[in-house]
Amino acid sequence: MYVLFTQWGRVGDDGQCQKTPFPFLTEAIQEFQKIFRRKSGNSWDNVKSFTPQKKKYCLVELEKRCHHQKNNIKPNLKTETPSKLPKPLYKLMDILTNVSLLEQSSKRLRASDKWLGYLPEKALQKAESLLQEIRQLIQEKNESSDIYNAQECSAEIIEKIIKLSEEYYFTVPVHGFEYEKLCPLYDVQLLRNQMELINNLQHIELAKELFLAAQLRKNEINPKDYIYHCLGSKIQLLEEDSVEAQLILQYIHNTENDNRRAKIQAIYQIQREVSSEFFQKNTRKHMLLWHGTSAENVLSILTRGLRVAPLGVRLTGSMFGKGIYFADMFQKSQGYCYPGNEQTKFMFLCEVFLGKVHQTDMSSSDSFPEPSKHCYDTLHALGTWHPNPAQSVSWQGREITLGPKEADIDLKKKIIHRSLKFNEYVVFEPSHVCIRYLVQFRI
Repeated sequence: MYVLFTQWGRVGDDGQCQKTPFPFLTEAIQEFQKIFRRKSGNSWDNVKSFTPQKKKYCLVELEKRCHHQKNNIKPNLKTETPSKLPKPLYKLMDILTNVSLLEQSSKRLRASDKWLGYLPEKALQKAESLLQEIRQLIQEKNESSDIYNAQECSAEIIEKIIKLSEEYYFTVPVHGFEYEKLCPLYDVQLLRNQMELINNLQHIELAKELFLAAQLRKNEINPKDYIYHCLGSKIQLLEEDSVEAQLILQYIHNTENDNRRAKIQAIYQIQREVSSEFFQKNTRKHMLLWHGTSAENVLSILTRGLRVAPLGVRLTGSMFGKGIYFADMFQKSQGYCYPGNEQTKFMFLCEVFLGKVHQTDMSSSDSFPEPSKHCYDTLHALGTWHPNPAQSVSWQGREITLGPKEADIDLKKKIIHRSLKFNEYVVFEPSHVCIRYLVQFRI
């Protein structure tokens, strides 16, 4: 006897399934082909050239491996094996290896848990490409100056955005829309939300791989010890009264939000095993800058380093393209530190090689050339508020902007307001960035 199993449904839903027994394999195959054509409007014989049909189901590409077993395994890191980590480091790893972080992240991003580990890298790359096309269409729509043809042009662009949005949702299913209509990605904010989803899916997948590997060997080595050794980074707690810690605390104090002061719990020094030949050869124009991130991304970043965010995830205002985003204000980067409320947050303090800097004022008609033309290394987008540059200090070859925040003033002694509230530094080459510290804090 042969059993035909079929499943279909809406994006983000578990869907419907059916099991039908057949005495012969040929009958089961014929029935499957009939169902496939009825549901999708395509012939199974031509599945490699599948074409989405209106009001029909579309294919969702899954990674070709035994993902069912992996998906059913929920990481369990409880063990009787003692840890050999120092107490401060053990406490840090206890927070970072909290399995609930992955669940919280999935809910916050409205990503379906069941797709973690299912979607291949190729699917994520396709999703990024679709978002890029939608971004260009949104810009084209916003920049259209032809008044007479504006309505017709806008309708045509919206139609293209709807088709690309449908294709995107088929590529990366999202959670929470079982009984709601999915909204096409009409505006920049909706687009940014999906950019963040793609970026975080990659971080979460690596963390889950580490958890499962640690679970497999938890009878030999404590899972927290195992994951720590996998990071390829040496992490050491700084003494509060050390020179390093005091400089960083002053940096935080002078550039944080006066109305929401951070309660610093710990500052860790990070030494990654990745060779730093570039930093040894290029010793000029190094700054210590902030990079905020969500708690569930910390393990991935410590393992792989900071990477270029897809399509400029951390953008305010106009799009600066792909890059790694930094700030010289703690308050600015704090906005990217999840989870919210009073839970523990993390922020990286990185040594950044600025090289040749191109400054841009987004409040003017200033335009900036593409970084791919290699005319500059760092894009510096000017904001209204920034640390007082007169009180910057050089420490171990790195510039630290320790001055209190201030704004530029014009000849009439009035504040020069810009489109951006704070400075942003965009670095396009990951080798120009070296993680130096991890700050643990609450609000």
